Amino acid sequence: MAKPYVFAGYGNYKLALDAAYAHFDKDEQAYAGGEDFSSVTVDDVLANERLLTFFKTRYFGKQGKSVPSPSLFRALADRNRAMVEWLPAPVRLGLPDGQRGGLAVESQFPAVAVLQDRPLDEIEHQFAEALARPGMNKTKAFGEVLRSCPVRGIVTGVDLETTWGGPARGYIINAGWEQMEMAYGASAQIAHSWYAGLPQWYAITGIPFAQVHHIGWPDLEGQPPFRENKQVQEELLTALTAHPYMAHNAAFEDSWLTLHLDGYAEAKVAGKIKIIDSMYIASALYATSEVEETKESQGGDPSKKVRKPRVSHSLDAWAHRLGVLTDDESEKHLGLDDTDLMLRCAFAEFARNNLLK
Repeated sequence: MAKPYVFAGYGNYKLALDAAYAHFDKDEQAYAGGEDFSSVTVDDVLANERLLTFFKTRYFGKQGKSVPSPSLFRALADRNRAMVEWLPAPVRLGLPDGQRGGLAVESQFPAVAVLQDRPLDEIEHQFAEALARPGMNKTKAFGEVLRSCPVRGIVTGVDLETTWGGPARGYIINAGWEQMEMAYGASAQIAHSWYAGLPQWYAITGIPFAQVHHIGWPDLEGQPPFRENKQVQEELLTALTAHPYMAHNAAFEDSWLTLHLDGYAEAKVAGKIKIIDSMYIASALYATSEVEETKESQGGDPSKKVRKPRVSHSLDAWAHRLGVLTDDESEKHLGLDDTDLMLRCAFAEFARNNLLK
């Protein structure tokens, strides 16, 4: 049987390290650039991504006796972005490894424990008991956990706007984070927003998704790239570790911050990062809400409940469902605006379900 860390064509950890250190300084574990990528191919990029994924998987899975520093896979990600710029047709690349799926429900329990002021093992036990009942699934079981106790405390909300291609190929171009206490009468306490620069070739090719977020080259020109803006990185990491942090579809922010924010992976493994996904809050509380109508109201058997209609739990749909946005308003797809909208939705959802202390 193969060892668990035999991955992506590398027979052992030392061979993988040798392959990585062929590209940058062993002591610094930082990518300084300067390579000639004029002849780079898609296969070169995919090989670098397999190496990156090998170290990232090994770090978070603690596989084998030796565990790499996260600076190693962050440096490989920096190299990867430099390579992708030289590809003649980058859009032909498939979805990178690790860009499928959402945040595990169980990974959100530490954040819930803080907000509900309950022991973590109590939440884990309650979730397991609920999940064991017939007809239950993880969404409903999580809904029961959320409904069992009101919340109270400060949450850091965050939202990122990025280019295409996933965190190993793209760039963070705009972000906002805001802190709000989940309590009646509370309002935003701290709010930050910034833009980050891009390589010059985006001035020619255009900003990806500009039709969605309306961020143009003039917004980014002259701004330092996120990976080079150490002050912003320090401020963001401090905010994310000070309180549980919330994002809508948090797997997205988590994956980008893992490869772009220095210290994030280390803080996550140390238990200092506690994430809760507001999309899960929306779906879990909706899944466990009461059905108000019966078949009788629709001309059928009054003893049978109506199956709840499928609804979208996107931020825009959630905000309209809660009345946080009016019919003529919409999500703006900008970091701070969407962060503020998300936190107001979370507050409204908890309030509607009598879950604020």
